[in-house]
Parts: sequence; structure tokens; C-alpha cells
Amino acid sequence: MNPWLRLLAVLVAAIVAALLLKVLPPVVVLVAFIGGVAWVNHVLKTRAKAEAKGDEAAILGLKRERQDPFGLLGYPLALFARGGDPAIEDLVWGTWRGLEVKRFDVSFEPIVAAPGAERSRFACALAPLGAKAPHLIVEPWTFVTRLASEVPMPQIVTGSERFDEALHVRCGDEAFVRALLDDAMARWLVDLGEEWGFEVTGPFAMVYGPATGDVVPVLEVLQGFVERVPDGVRTLGAVGTEGDAGLGSGGSGTSLGA
Repeated sequence: MNPWLRLLAVLVAAIVAALLLKVLPPVVVLVAFIGGVAWVNHVLKTRAKAEAKGDEAAILGLKRERQDPFGLLGYPLALFARGGDPAIEDLVWGTWRGLEVKRFDVSFEPIVAAPGAERSRFACALAPLGAKAPHLIVEPWTFVTRLASEVPMPQIVTGSERFDEALHVRCGDEAFVRALLDDAMARWLVDLGEEWGFEVTGPFAMVYGPATGDVVPVLEVLQGFVERVPDGVRTLGAVGTEGDAGLGSGGSGTSLGA
């Protein structure tokens, strides 16, 4: 709330108190004046907090855009091609907990055309991966039915029964999959449940999941993923060409055991 409006409210209360002095005892007017000022101040502060909460992005220090100045649909991310008429909405961006992020919703036309059918929608968050990676997708099996198409990349079976029952992986570089999905990362992904999918390509990592309208949940999942990228993947720099000797060596791999 504007401080000048708060001052105006106090002045109005003072004028009212002066008028009441002519008809009421001074002590009564003083008590009423103090109580009135306290009440007005409380109301205005409460309203100011409510208004601030209305823009979660501003509180987090992020910028909100009405349109997409980054051309996100032109990024080489498979998710954007897995539904008809993709649209970017509710885009916010900036630095969050030291991570450069873009948080947005992507919506698609309904898979089954029907009167009143709503567009399917995912909350997404994108950030630098800290390494140059081949194209990889990890997502729950339920996402196959939520999206209009699968990704035309080889499916990788990790060998972990718990992991393979919950999630499926598509990537053209099995060595990279085993380098990225070490035991800690694999357990974390399974424990997230069936709400979140992940896509990695080039220097980017993206998470996508339920579009609740909240900014923070998808950012926290993205941060958790980026933080768990194994050091071996980061230090390799340009990783992930098919048959990369560095990733194929025994030291960086994992059995992906549950």
C-alpha cells in the first residue's frame, strides 16, 4: 500500500477526532483516536501483504513476462513437439538460489477433441546443466498417456527393477545414461513419484510436471536434479557423443541398482 494513502487515512482520523472533541470527553476521544489509528494501520498492512503475495515471482526476485522473449518453443526440447499447438504461458525468469532459471507453463490442444475439453498443461522449469549433454528423457510411464506422442529415441533399460517399473529412459547414449543416473540420482528420481519428467539436451536441463500455478515447487525439483548431476558428468565438459571413451570407462558408470 502506498505510504501516502496511509498518511491520508491518519489525517482523516485526526480530523474526525477533532470534531468529536466538541461533543465527547477528551479521554474518550483520545482512546478512540489511538484505537482507530491502530486499526487503520493494521488493515493497510494486511492489505499490502495480501497484494504482495499475489505476485509470487516478485517476492522471489524473478521477472514476469506477458510474452516469451526467449523463443522457448524454438529450443531443441522434445516436449514441445509432443502435443498439438504448443503455447508458452506464465513465464518468469531470473536468478533463484544462485541458479539461472526460466519457469513457465506449456499447454497443448486436447488429445481428444470434445466440446469443452481443456488444454493439457505442464509446469516447466529450465536451467543450465553445467555440462554439454546428449538428448535424454526420463519420465514416469503415465506421461506416455498424457502426451500425444513418444520421443523417437531408443529406450534404455537400466537393470534396476524398481527404477524401470516407475520410469522409462530414452537416450541414444547408454554410457551417458549410466553416468548421469548414478545410484543417488536414480533413487531420488524414483522417490519423486509419478509427477515429474526430465529432459536434458545440450547445455540445458528441464523438468516438467503438474501445472498448479505455484512458482516454487517446479523450481525446487529442478534444483534437486541439477544439484545431483554427478561430478564426473560435469568435469567431462562436452559429454555424451556415442561411444565416448570417458563415459564408457568403468569408473563413471553405475549399476543403477535400487
